[in-house]
Amino acid sequence: MRRLPATPFATLLLISFASGPSPRAAAPEEPPRGTTLDLAQAQALALAHSPRLKEGAAAADAARSRERAAQSRFFPKVGLQARYSRVSHVEPGSIALPLTQPDGQPLPAVQLGEAIDNQLSLRLTADQPLFTGFGLSRGLDAARQGGEVVAASRAVDRADLRLRVEEAYLGLVRARRVVGVAEDSLRTLEAHALDVQRLVAGERATALDATRMRAQVASARAAVARAEA
Repeated sequence: MRRLPATPFATLLLISFASGPSPRAAAPEEPPRGTTLDLAQAQALALAHSPRLKEGAAAADAARSRERAAQSRFFPKVGLQARYSRVSHVEPGSIALPLTQPDGQPLPAVQLGEAIDNQLSLRLTADQPLFTGFGLSRGLDAARQGGEVVAASRAVDRADLRLRVEEAYLGLVRARRVVGVAEDSLRTLEAHALDVQRLVAGERATALDATRMRAQVASARAAVARAEA
């Protein structure tokens, strides 16, 4: 696997692919000078900082939540209510009966209930759908299909980002090769120009030869500048 030196240009190139549609996305920090990136690392960097992929992950979470919500509609809804109240103490009423006991004593008054100062009530309810015209099943199927669409879209986005980073990576490698060839050619011409200068000094070459060599050197320098642009 070829490794790519992490120059500012290379890093910015990868960031441009990772930035996606969100202008507010935070760009990854540039690697230290001397760090190298191979193609797999460059793709991993782009995948880790792509806002589009992060949005896709959020969409996948939302799809899973919708599917769980659709599944929960098949189960009964259970409710529990509790209520407590305290009232002022009131003595219970009583009724005196106009009767006497065998010994002649009057019967004691009959108390009407007990004094209730605290009241507590509990209520438990269960709501179970019996038949909804297959609406629950269709809702669950729709939620699952929506999740499958999101998963397929995420896979396409990841593959597309990998491909674009690979194209940029290989393009940069080719550009650096062109720069290297141009620089080698420039060094060769500069050395040849020095040889021509020595030949001119020894009167074994003409000034026209030296002028032509200087023109070739200038053209080679321009080629290097174009390759580095």
